[in-house]
Amino acid sequence: MKNVNYGYNEAQPVAPVNKGGRPNVNKSNELKALAYNLYFRNITQKEIGKQLGISEKTIGNWAKEWKELRVTEATTITNLKNRLLEMTTDKNTSVVDIKNMVSIIQQLEN
Repeated sequence: MKNVNYGYNEAQPVAPVNKGGRPNVNKSNELKALAYNLYFRNITQKEIGKQLGISEKTIGNWAKEWKELRVTEATTITNLKNRLLEMTTDKNTSVVDIKNMVSIIQQLEN
């Protein structure tokens, strides 16, 4: 705590004041990760907000991002599977290339 001199006595300790506002980036990322895990456990946005001290609107905005990300990932995996199917029918494709493609798909699915 800081000491403040009021001019009439010894310096008096003053407690730091929490000014609110946005959390720092690391704290924000931690909260977002926690919210993500809770959201995909089918916990409501309202409950997540209460648990983490975040507004329901913020959780809703994040949820939109997460849904879009899931759709993008699903589309990417589908496209890779289609490409893998093409590779298996092409006689010029090496076994190593097919194994690599399978590995990539498995990583994305997990």
